[in-house]
Amino acid sequence: MRNNSKAETIKRNYVQVYRHYIEEYEQVKQGLHPQWRRVGEFYAAHRIQRQTFLKYYGRWRNNGQDLAAAGYNFRLLLKWLRLFLHQILAALSIAPAAPAQPKSA
Repeated sequence: MRNNSKAETIKRNYVQVYRHYIEEYEQVKQGLHPQWRRVGEFYAAHRIQRQTFLKYYGRWRNNGQDLAAAGYNFRLLLKWLRLFLHQILAALSIAPAAPAQPKSA
């Protein structure tokens, strides 16, 4: 049996209840949903309390998945930058030195 005495477990369980509404809610917010134009219509159709849904929606958004993705993208960016700098340094070291021009008197 699962231990529900920890606050994190309870919070995670409630977030899972509203999780299937999140994609639809984001479409409504962006104005891309084919059925609902306003968020209030979305709440009424699903019989959701606005404050309760927004509380768990905020927890879902701030649970660290976005931060993990940002960290992964930052690592890729650093890897690309390192390779780019190596190519520049290699190109500079391989480039032939320009011969010295003799000064004409």
